[in-house]
Amino acid sequence: MCLAPLKLERHYFASNSQDVAPRLANRLAKEFAGLSSSLPMTSGGAVFVRMDESHAQLWRVLITGPQDTPYENGCFLFDVTFTPDYPLDPPKVQFLTTGGGRERLNPNLYACGKVCLSLTLTLALTLALTLYNPNPNLNPNPIQP
Repeated sequence: MCLAPLKLERHYFASNSQDVAPRLANRLAKEFAGLSSSLPMTSGGAVFVRMDESHAQLWRVLITGPQDTPYENGCFLFDVTFTPDYPLDPPKVQFLTTGGGRERLNPNLYACGKVCLSLTLTLALTLALTLYNPNPNLNPNPIQP
């Protein structure tokens, strides 16, 4: 897992970003630091997370498809933003790996980039589980090699 700040100039939510309140910035920094021990990082699949150095609420997530799933060898990019009311409000997520808006990979990832998040799971686990679940009933439109 990659944990490093960077300047996300082309972040999907960058135009809507505002200065983040210190309390939220501290919370996000703690959650970001804790990800290194909770996200998968194996030769068969991994999750990489970057945080914007100037706007702590802007994150970029890259998930590599796990072995023996329809997503194997795929790279899936997401832009994430956290609202001032986080964690009461879920983060907003935009799926960027849509083939220019032509591909819907499964029921939770729309071709327009919309991501359907579960309120009962954390953001990273929701994204990872969506891609890491090889069940064809949950992934009716797998990526074709």
